[in-house]
Amino acid sequence: MKTNIPLSLILLIFFGLILPKKSIANYVAVAPETTNYVGDINKNLKVVFSLTRNDNKIKGYYFYDKIGVNIPLNGEIVNGNIILREISEQNKVVAKLMLKVAGHKLIGSWHNLSNNKLLSVNLEQTNKSIPQLPATVLGDYVVKDGEGCKISLSITKSNSGYHYYYNSGERKIKGAVTFGRSLIDNLVYINLNGITWAEDSGDVAKMDDQEQTSSEYSELPTVVQGLLTDKEIVIQNTGNAMNYYVKLGDCDLKYIHLTKWK
Repeated sequence: MKTNIPLSLILLIFFGLILPKKSIANYVAVAPETTNYVGDINKNLKVVFSLTRNDNKIKGYYFYDKIGVNIPLNGEIVNGNIILREISEQNKVVAKLMLKVAGHKLIGSWHNLSNNKLLSVNLEQTNKSIPQLPATVLGDYVVKDGEGCKISLSITKSNSGYHYYYNSGERKIKGAVTFGRSLIDNLVYINLNGITWAEDSGDVAKMDDQEQTSSEYSELPTVVQGLLTDKEIVIQNTGNAMNYYVKLGDCDLKYIHLTKWK
């Protein structure tokens, strides 16, 4: 009795016997893979990278720890090296990165195309996830039912970055917004730069036994930080007896909940 063997089965047996396992893997489509890195540019600028590889193409982003805003990247792998292009808000290539793979590290350079500045890049792979900024961060926030706290806050964005407008009835302040993105806690914080704290007595537990001069504590912090979620900003406004401070003197609440309303 004659048996008809399907052609697909014959080809499968042929390639399974003739080709080595590594070659077989090359014929199978590989799903895009994302890898996160932490490190520095110029040894003093802390950065976080997220790169997604799809065959030899790479897309992703990076951000500076002090700013916390994603900067788009795209590129490719050429002769085992990673070549990335940094894309501006105007969708222009403003810098290039040349990176070599060294185990779990990426080592190379960042090249500013406008002034030819060349800075070193050192990155190390991390298994920690990267918290993302809420898509709805822009807009107006208010304190609802906050007796003794009539604060409103508007967050906007321009080509130069994020900005805020603070209004408490007693004062109005404008300034720059930056973000803190904790890979350890997987949380995002918003920093309102340029708002001077009302009081700060310092952390008693960290003080020396020796008497401290008043000048050492005369400079008040000028950044008010809050926990940022999809629809709310939460600011711990006052400390305790061991670490006493008041960030916003025009609000009597210990925790200020600024709720997004539009």
